[in-house]
Amino acid sequence: PSVGIEAPPLKDAFSVEELKQMEIVVSCQGGDYTNEVHPKLRESGWGGYWIDAASALRMKDNAIIVLDPVNDSAIKEGLKSGVKDYVGGNCTVSLMLMALGGLFEKGWVEWLTSMTYQAASGAGAKNMRELVLQMEKIGAVDPALKDPKASILDLDKAVTQVMRSSEFPVDNFGVP
Repeated sequence: PSVGIEAPPLKDAFSVEELKQMEIVVSCQGGDYTNEVHPKLRESGWGGYWIDAASALRMKDNAIIVLDPVNDSAIKEGLKSGVKDYVGGNCTVSLMLMALGGLFEKGWVEWLTSMTYQAASGAGAKNMRELVLQMEKIGAVDPALKDPKASILDLDKAVTQVMRSSEFPVDNFGVP
């Protein structure tokens, strides 16, 4: 269809040679695409910006999860320090943090925890089983869960300790 200007034909999104010509790649292709193309592109010496909606790079040390304006300072610092990979966060958590970010900034919220299970359910049965095993390990925290007088911060510390344990199941997720 006519878009008011002459447009060149689409290029191959898997071609490292084509992608290397770009200063910025914006991808909404999903994690499989990112896992296949991103490492090849970086290994080719490409130094451009990779902006991605997929979760594939979220846990990488050289990537910043974009939650503007919540982490605006981290984004600006990343740009100054040469970070080239920027990824979207989990949609549920991102929306929650954007809504509550100002409250944290003002010091009106001291502590918050949030869980979403969409990554587990979307990954299939083996990940759902691992999630159940993880919940079982966390549920075994004693006496923090059984003491109604225990502070929520003590409970959080106990749960965090379990999640950081070498016995915590992470075969499928890789991280708690």
